[in-house]
Amino acid sequence: MANTDDEQIQRLLELQRRELEILNATREFEQGELSDDDQYMDGARQINLRPTVPDMRFEKQFERSVEVLKANGASNTTIFLSAVIKDQVVMQFITGFTWCLAGHMWKWYRLRGQRANNKESFVFLRGIKHGLARWATTAYHTLVNIPTITSTPSYPVA
Repeated sequence: MANTDDEQIQRLLELQRRELEILNATREFEQGELSDDDQYMDGARQINLRPTVPDMRFEKQFERSVEVLKANGASNTTIFLSAVIKDQVVMQFITGFTWCLAGHMWKWYRLRGQRANNKESFVFLRGIKHGLARWATTAYHTLVNIPTITSTPSYPVA
């Protein structure tokens, strides 16, 4: 495993070196093509080197969590529920919801003094209350009607 990581690091370093060579060659080529009209555009033509991108691939994290679960003796169902459902569905939902809520709260906090009427400053909180009440009502009606949804019909099926 360590040998594979070292090979990948060497490959990435080689790709970065090649990219720098190409960028430097492009700079030298473009500097030779400047005309008299381009003397003021010299600063705009410079190519900015971008920082290296860290390895954030999905596979490595997923494989690592599966290996840890297998080492702990987890079953396939436990691995599916933990690695796939929890890590890739539930945690992503919670993270997105938290960022969305924080963004709305920050907007409400910044604009709270600009409101003409004091009642308008609680619009955000009333909206959350309305959304939660609507969700709870829908969830309640769904749970109450589950027996009728899952049971067989009382009329004969042809």
